[in-house]
Parts: sequence; structure tokens; C-alpha cells
Amino acid sequence: MTGARSRLALPRAAALSGALAALMACSAPSEQAEAPAAAELSPAPASRWPADYAAMRTAAHGFAADIVAAEAERMASAAAGGFADPQQFDTFDCSEPDAEPVELPAAEQQKILLAHQAVVLEARLKAAGYSPDVWQGPVDQLQSQILALLDGPVPAYGEPAHEAFEAQIGNLWQQATAAMELNRQTLQSEAPPIMREGGCGAAETPFRLVADPPGGRVWLATRFAFQTCQALGKPGWDRSECRWTEMAPDRAAYLSGNYMVQAEWPDGRSLKSSQKFQGGEESGEEPVTVTIRPG
Repeated sequence: MTGARSRLALPRAAALSGALAALMACSAPSEQAEAPAAAELSPAPASRWPADYAAMRTAAHGFAADIVAAEAERMASAAAGGFADPQQFDTFDCSEPDAEPVELPAAEQQKILLAHQAVVLEARLKAAGYSPDVWQGPVDQLQSQILALLDGPVPAYGEPAHEAFEAQIGNLWQQATAAMELNRQTLQSEAPPIMREGGCGAAETPFRLVADPPGGRVWLATRFAFQTCQALGKPGWDRSECRWTEMAPDRAAYLSGNYMVQAEWPDGRSLKSSQKFQGGEESGEEPVTVTIRPG
């Protein structure tokens, strides 16, 4: 589970802040309340995509707002520190939704990943100030092409054909990026070039979750995983239906971003809430202790 690593031109900071405000209005859950149902987020038009994929896109909107928020913070830090402006936009994003239960078919896992990647990319492009005329057509075509691939045989991870299948998807992403860049040169030449470079560094911080009082058990799910499970018609808090990970109090986990948290104690007390895990360069490799108490 990682945070995003991407490049946005610093002169786009003002446009990003405005777009961020609109995105965050439909994304932030309260600290002691259940996250908003996926249906409350802003979906793509239902007629554009198959119903299951449209639901996955709906669930991805909150995660996309988190990514844009993280980019805004990094841009502000870069401006304050006088860092060089990269003057480019990378369509490659390192954030990972960690949304699919392992028992889902390979095609379903790929759809969830595609929904996450497409919605995050759309949010980042909007926030960076690119006109929809530059990117909307290529991004829509990319999704249609990959969905068509997923209607056929989809090799699972580890199968001999998996690497070739992933390369085919990678080529479609490169083609879509090239189409966006060509549109930018014609329609918005003043904007930074659009490219696909990739490469992810380490930006997570080790956290240790400790139950107070002792004896409690703590589980985490990414907010995107939670909302995706809801969008697929399952109860988000049900650990048997959705992907939850139990956290060991004696072992740190590398986390970044917004998560749903639930905990249970032997005396019957419990917690269902949300938690933002945000470290920094100063936190290094020393685990940060987060205390989890009953709600």
C-alpha cells in the first residue's frame, strides 16, 4: 500500500487548489463515523460504462481526492523550498488501491485497478489545469480498449501469459499518453508536456498500531478498498466479505493515506472509524506509534 509519486508543474498550483476543494467536498469521512456510501460520491455517467465498472469508478473518487491532496502538499513544499519545476506531467501514478480480495477472478482485479488508475489520472489532469479536450478522449478510449481485453481470457499473476498481457496493457497506456501529448501540443501548448516515465520511490512511514486498553484486535482497510467493496454490493465493515488486514501490535506496517479502522476488545467494546496515516521525511525508519481506543 503506497502513496503516489508523480510530477506536476508548479505553475499549476493555483488550478490544483481549486480542483482539490471540489474533490474533497465528496471524499473526507468523519473521524468517528462510517465512511459515506459509494453511491454518495460523484460517479461517471451510468450510460458510459458497464454497471460493474461504473460502480468501481464511483468508489475510486474518494481515493483520487486523497492523491490530489497529497500532490498539492508536495507542490507547496517544493515551492517553499525553491525546488526546480519539472515542467512535465507523468501519467504514471504509484498509488495502489489494495482493493481486491485475493479470491476475485483476475479480470475483476484488473477492472478494479483500471477504475482506480483512470479516475486518479482524470483528477490529476483536471487539478493540473489540462483541458478535457486534451485528455478526455484518449482516457475514455484507453478504458474501452482495456475493458475489451478483459472480456477475453485474463491470465492470473504467475501464469506464463501474465507478463505479455501486462505488456499489452502497458502499450495501451503509452499510446493514450502519446495521444494526450499530441492534443496538448495542438490545443494547450503552454501547458507542461504529458509523458509516461514511471518509477516509484519509497514514501511510506512505518506505523505501529497499539490497542488501548490492551487485548484489543485492530484491522485496517484502505478507504478505496472499503468503498469498492460497498460499490460491489457488500457490507464494507464485514471482514469476511471485504479485504481487511489484522495489525500485529509488535510489528510495524508501512502506511500512507486514508484507511478505515475497526477494532474489538474482549469486554465487547469496539471501534469503527477512519484514520489518516501521514509521515514525513523526518520520521525516517523509526516506527510511529498510533494508539487505537474504543469509539
